Amino acid sequence: MVLEKHFECKVTDGRGVRKRVGDGKTIDIWKDRWIPGVAGVKDTKDRLFWAHSASGEYTVKSGYRSAQERKIGRRVRNSHEESGCRNEGILPVNENIKAGSMQGNPLCKCCEVCSESTEHMLFLCNHAEAIWKMAPIQWDGLESLRGKFWLWWSELVEATVREKGEEHITFTVNLLWQIWKDRNEINFNGKGRAPGVVVHKALTEWLEYQEIQGEGMEEERELRQRVRKQERWAAPDKGWIKLNTNAALNQQTNKAGWGIVARDWKGKLVATLACPSFTYSAPILEEALAIRTAMVKLLWKAGKGSL
Repeated sequence: MVLEKHFECKVTDGRGVRKRVGDGKTIDIWKDRWIPGVAGVKDTKDRLFWAHSASGEYTVKSGYRSAQERKIGRRVRNSHEESGCRNEGILPVNENIKAGSMQGNPLCKCCEVCSESTEHMLFLCNHAEAIWKMAPIQWDGLESLRGKFWLWWSELVEATVREKGEEHITFTVNLLWQIWKDRNEINFNGKGRAPGVVVHKALTEWLEYQEIQGEGMEEERELRQRVRKQERWAAPDKGWIKLNTNAALNQQTNKAGWGIVARDWKGKLVATLACPSFTYSAPILEEALAIRTAMVKLLWKAGKGSL
C-alpha cells in the first residue's frame, strides 16, 4: 500500500506519517514531520514512514489504534457505535430469542416483571443489582451507561489507565460471567445462587487467576536475576572502547527505548546515551537498531564518516 495515498487520509489526518531522513533533500525541517535521530550511514533518499506500525507501512488496524490513542472525539465514538450496533443482540437472552424466532417468553425469569434484554440481565434486574452492590469493585462513573451494554463496555476498557485498572477489569469480566452462569441456572434448572455467593465465586476465581499470573511473573524475574548474575563485563583489549547496548520495549504503550554504554579497556566510563525509539518493532530488531545507533554515534565522535 502506497503511503503517499494516506498522507492526507481523513482517518489519520496525516498525523502518523513521518519522513525518515535519507539525503535530506526533500525535507523542510520546519514544516514536515520527520523522524529525529541518527542519519543513515548510506546514501539513500528520504522516504515516508508510518510511525504507528513496526513495518512502517500504513494498515487500517494501526490507523484506527492511532485514532483511539489520540481520543479524537466523535470520530472514534462513531466507530465504537458502529461496532456496537453490529454486536447488539448476539447474547441469547429471552428478548433476543423471542425477536429472532418469535418463540418463547421474553420475560426475565429472575424477576418475572421485565423483558430480559442484555442490559436487564447484566445490570437492571433486581438480582443483578443486588450482585453489583455486593461487589468489591464499583464503576460509579458508568452507571448512566447501563442502558447500552456496548457503550458501557467501551468506556470500561478505557479504565486500563487508572491504578490497577487491568486487574479491576479482569475481575469485572469474571463477575459478568458469573451473572450469566447464574442466569442460566435459573432459566434451565429453576434455581440460582444468592448474590453474595455469586460475588464470592467471581472473587475466588479472580484471585486464583491473579495468583497464577503472579507465579509466572515471579518465575520470569528469578530467571532474569540468574541471567544477570551469570553475565560479567569483560574488558576489551588495550586501546579499545567497548560498547554495551540494550533495548527495552513496553507492549502496553507500543513504545521502545535504547540504552548505550561505552567503556575503555580499564573499565572507565567513556559515554552513555539513552534515547527513545520512534517505532515499535520486534525485540531483535530493536536490539539491532540500538547497536547500529551506538556504532554510528561512536564514528561521529571519532570524526569518521563511514563504517
